[in-house]
Amino acid sequence: SDWTALAALIGLAWAAHPSATLAGPALLLFINSRGRALGAGGIAWRIGLAAILAAGPSLLLPWLAGRDSLISMGHPSGGGALLEYFLGGRYVAKAGVWGLDLERTRMLGLFAWEELLGIGLILVVFGLVRLFRTARPSFLFLTAWVVPYTGIALLFRIEGQLDFWLVAAGLPLYLAAAVGLRVLVEHAGSRARLALSGITAAG
Repeated sequence: SDWTALAALIGLAWAAHPSATLAGPALLLFINSRGRALGAGGIAWRIGLAAILAAGPSLLLPWLAGRDSLISMGHPSGGGALLEYFLGGRYVAKAGVWGLDLERTRMLGLFAWEELLGIGLILVVFGLVRLFRTARPSFLFLTAWVVPYTGIALLFRIEGQLDFWLVAAGLPLYLAAAVGLRVLVEHAGSRARLALSGITAAG
């Protein structure tokens, strides 16, 4: 079913990169909103499936680590080393890697402006206001997705690929921009086509 495929995708996403767990709050809200259709048993075994697919590939590490390789990034062969690998200890436990960096904050603003072409950022604001007023669950879902990714991107100073993290953080905002565009069309009334042409040209 689609639910089973979603559970598998969640697990595989974590296996690909642990940062996928930052989408956890949004996914929990989604499951909570649809949980009655599955029942407790349906949710439980799908969580198990996601956990197996998430951790399964990493359980091969002791075997893989036994072979030297040019691309080896360590040899997590013992229980403690394997746990450190699971938790990303080599990166997240380093001294000085956490903290607010003003330059990263400036880059966040610049990225948001450039990625959404300025005009798109205005549409996002309109869309978020509309969602907050008329579709609170959708607003909470977007917030639960965007805030963790943005927060970690700003605070985890060792990460050099800030733009990648901000793309992940901003993906749901395009849905808000679409709602904002709808708001614009509604207010434009008979001049909707002219308004759409104008905002497209401005962007």
